[in-house]
Formats: sequence, structure tokens, C-alpha cells
Amino acid sequence: AEASPFGWPLAPNEWQYAHPECWAEKYPLCAGERQSPMDIDLRSTTADCAPKKMSATPGALAEKATYKILAGKPEVTVSTYMRSAALSGELGGVTLTASGGRLVEYEAVQAHLTAGSLHSINGTTADAELLVLHKPKGAVDALSNAVIISMLFREGQASSALFSQMGFSDDADGHGHELGSTWKAPQSIDVHAAMHDALRGVSYSYSGSVPVPPCSESVHYIVLAAEQSVGASQVAKLKDVLAKHTGGTQKRAPVARKANGVCREIEQDSLQVTAPRAGCAEVSDKSAACWAATCDKSPVDIKTDLASGAGETKFGDLAMYSPTDHVTVSPSMYTLDATGSFGQLILNGRVFRATKLSIKAIAQHTLDGQRFPGELVVEHSLFGDHLAAGAAEGGAGGGHHRRRLEAEAHSAAAEGEATAEAHR
Repeated sequence: AEASPFGWPLAPNEWQYAHPECWAEKYPLCAGERQSPMDIDLRSTTADCAPKKMSATPGALAEKATYKILAGKPEVTVSTYMRSAALSGELGGVTLTASGGRLVEYEAVQAHLTAGSLHSINGTTADAELLVLHKPKGAVDALSNAVIISMLFREGQASSALFSQMGFSDDADGHGHELGSTWKAPQSIDVHAAMHDALRGVSYSYSGSVPVPPCSESVHYIVLAAEQSVGASQVAKLKDVLAKHTGGTQKRAPVARKANGVCREIEQDSLQVTAPRAGCAEVSDKSAACWAATCDKSPVDIKTDLASGAGETKFGDLAMYSPTDHVTVSPSMYTLDATGSFGQLILNGRVFRATKLSIKAIAQHTLDGQRFPGELVVEHSLFGDHLAAGAAEGGAGGGHHRRRLEAEAHSAAAEGEATAEAHR
């Protein structure tokens, strides 16, 4: 399974490029109002649709970029998730201004080259597009705050050095399908030189989304308007590779900039990053991005260096789990659940029965910032809770149960104090 370049250890797979109209059924954010890719439509003459011209001059972006050369023969990998030929490594970065006027260095972590552009300008798509994915320097991933700088290619007489360096030569002989899903580039890859000319031209920025499910609206795009030349045979070879290993080159069509009479904001020649905005009213509470603000206690990132009581008690001394043959398994919206009697756990002298197991694809907790492909959650209930519920429902007839539970609780508390004292 392929990892998401934005940070998830597993990329979503219950969707198809051929049916983007169905994405929102399982990924509600795909129906949001700030989706990508977008048509950079500059044709409207109304004031509300005119690009917002910033103080930076065309080419100022080039002075803020510090892209590098991937030396040797770096590995190129086909991404089925992004339908691209991808590079990973220390690609350099760019310094931009975040909210509050803070200068933030964004490090480029991946570059994705695809045939048939995602973005369009004034309704016209390009023949290819390079998307350079950045995250804030020092951040674990790009899930909450990503920057993508996009460069467009148009078939012309001049070939593209970047395409050649990645293995798509301008030689009329040979085909891209001769390449596997992963290969060594024939030479070093100079990302700086490839982007230099385009960075010196006009750019258009907008607040958008991950261009594929789950469509999280947490990406700031900078689309470079100056198209770069690429050989027709180079594009054809890239298309061959994508067709062979990803099933084709079709992607989500650029969404219209104007919807419901409102134009999405575009900034021209901007060095500022727009902070991601929550947009839950128009999508669904099925997305964690929409209810995380009200559920801020769990899950958490576990900082192991801040953990207390290390080594005092081993979990194996507290957990007494056991196999069982009587289990009911059922899927829920986010998990695969199993209910049954799986043993017990003793904490502070109290017995908690293990009654439910849930397997989550993509772990909800993180450990020192690291994300994991899955998580097993064991739910426990305090022994006697089920009797307490029955006692409450039984009214006066439940008095015997209540008295017995109170006695159990008193005894467990005393035992817990003794255990705690023993630990001390």
C-alpha cells in the first residue's frame, strides 16, 4: 500500500479517478468549497473577481526559493495515488510569510510530475505539470499546512531537461512503458534549474485542497504562469508509464473558480501563505476536521520523554486477557468492531472488563509525532456497571444490586489504596 505524500501512512483507496463525482460519498470534504485543482480564471472584469495584486513584484518568488540538486542517480517512483512520477528527498525549499507576518521556511519533501495538467489557466490545461510539495520546516508532515508550487509544461520545440533527468528523454526511439514502477534516474536532477525561469515570472496563489481524496482543504497553492517547454516524445513517455502503472492519466477536472456567484480569491505575485480555514457547514460532521475542535481531549500525540512513572508497573502485570470463541464482528463507519468477553484489566484495584475490540485503519494516536498504519483499541467497562444499569431500570427492586455494588466499590477502593501504598 502507498503512503500519502501529505503524511498519512496509508493513502485512501476506496475511490476511482474515473468517477470524481462520487468521491464525496466516502470523503465528504471532496464536496467542500475550496477544492483543487482549480481553473485560474482571470477573464472576469468585475472587481470581486480580479486577482488581488500583492506588493511583491513578478520574480520575487525566485529570490525566496532555495531548491537543490539531487545528486547521483536518485530514485524515481510512480505514485498510483497521485498519478505521477515522484521524487523524494532534500529538494530545498522556499521562505514565505505566514499569518501574523511570520517568516516560515517550507521544505520541499516531494515533487510529482504528471502528464495532463491538474490546473488550468483561463480554461486551458497544459500538457504536463510539476507539483512540488512543501511542509513547514521541522513539522512531522504536511497534513495541516501544506504548500504546493506548481509549474506547467507545454509541448514545444525545446525539450525539458527535468524530464530527461527523470528518465523521459527526447529520443524518438523507445517508450516510457519500458520503465518499471521504480527506476534510477540516468543522472542528477537539478530542481533549482528546472524551476528557475518559471519562478521569475508571474504567479497566482489560492487556498485549496489535497487534489485527491480525502480532499482536505489544507493546501496553499502557488501556480507559476510561465509555461515551460517540453518535447512531445517526453510527454508521451510519461503518459506510457502512468498508463501502465496507474491505469491512465485522467485526473479530477479543474473546478470552476466562481460558484454560486462568488469568486474564490486569487493573489497575484504573493509571498504570503493563507492559513487553512475550517469549512464544515457545507460538508459533513463525518469528517474529523469538522468536529476536532469540540473533541480536543483525545486522541493525543504521546510524548515519550514526558511520560512519568516509567518502569514502575508493567502492563502485562495488569492485563489478564484471554481467548474467546463467542465474538460478534461488525463494521462501523471508521472501524471493524468485535464484541465479546476478552478478559480484564486491573487499575487502581478496580476490575475493568474488556468487552470490545476495534481495529482502525490509520492510527488515531501518534507516538512522538509518528503516525502508524493502524491501531487496535480495546474498550473496557468497570465491573458491575452493567448491573448498575439494570438496577436503575429495575427501580425499587434493584436495591439489592445497588447495595452489593456499593460494597464492591468500597472494597475495590480500599484495595486500590493498599496497592497504591505498596507501589509507593
